[in-house]
Amino acid sequence: MKIAKIALWVFIALVISAVMFGVGLATDVAKMGGWDKVVFGVGTQYNVNDIKELNYTSARRVEITTTSSDTTLFSSDSDKVKAALTGSIRTTEPNAVPTLEVRQSGDVITITERRQTFITFGFYSSNVKLDISIPKRFSGEVVFKGTSGNFTTSNQKLEKLDVSVSSGDTDIENVELSGALNLSANSGNIKVNNVKASDTKIETSSGDKELYNLTLSGNASMNANSGQTKVQGLTCAEGRIESTSGDIEVSGVKAKAFYAKASSGEIIADIVEGKVQLESTAGDIETGIQNPKDEIKLQASSGEVTLSLPEETGFKLDSQASSGNIHCKFDLSSKESERNALSGIAGSGEIPVFITTHSGDININKR
Repeated sequence: MKIAKIALWVFIALVISAVMFGVGLATDVAKMGGWDKVVFGVGTQYNVNDIKELNYTSARRVEITTTSSDTTLFSSDSDKVKAALTGSIRTTEPNAVPTLEVRQSGDVITITERRQTFITFGFYSSNVKLDISIPKRFSGEVVFKGTSGNFTTSNQKLEKLDVSVSSGDTDIENVELSGALNLSANSGNIKVNNVKASDTKIETSSGDKELYNLTLSGNASMNANSGQTKVQGLTCAEGRIESTSGDIEVSGVKAKAFYAKASSGEIIADIVEGKVQLESTAGDIETGIQNPKDEIKLQASSGEVTLSLPEETGFKLDSQASSGNIHCKFDLSSKESERNALSGIAGSGEIPVFITTHSGDININKR
């Protein structure tokens, strides 16, 4: 009897799975445009060698759109815009082989990888790259949109750079912008090294972020749903980093104000100067400030908080640990100490310091 019941439930589960698969497949087929977009078989390997170019006179913007290719953008001494789509693809459908389109309309140059998308039952592989060179004298805006594939650029001097990748890594190095740097990725890592810009906005759903030597005349904003955030060397007016799940690690930050928030993850921050506000819902906070002059506010819901300041720093402390101990290596005047709270003045007391944690210790150390 038990075996019969188990068999019945297995059968029901298989039927439900089959129905769900069928509904999902039918939905995908409808999105693709019909069953003629569904292909079967081992497939044929096609070589891709599509090279296009146009003479460059002037332009304000270059727009690049790719479907599934790794893209590299670089500058050249040539007066031509050149794009080369090369590699190979194995598919059962010849229309799935990508092609390249390069054209100019007014002051906008568009470079587009075109390929039809199919639902494939069988062998499918794609190893295609897109290399793009633009004249060094181009100083306008570059906009890149990629569905699947990496984007890499270096040694550029532009007005603005806007990169959006659905699935793939982004690597930017030695770039100077008179305007903003905007980066977004649904799934993929972002690495930025030695970049100057007015402002930057970085948003990721899943993937790590590494930023080195970022110099901005304006503000920096970084927002991540999942992934580690690492910053080494950031100069800006105001810096802001928020992470839903993932650690935040920053060092060498020079800003009038710096704010970081981690919903689930640790915050490790080495700040040169500026107003500092750090918040962690579930994770420790560890920060050191080299040249403190402005308000410091540290708040953890569940985690230990450690603040390190130069020995000669003058500050007014207001700290509270709901469940934990408070340790201060500085001599405090006007000291008020309770079981879960400590306040007082160190030196001249000109810098307000607020520290709270609901669960964890508080440590105020000398650097």
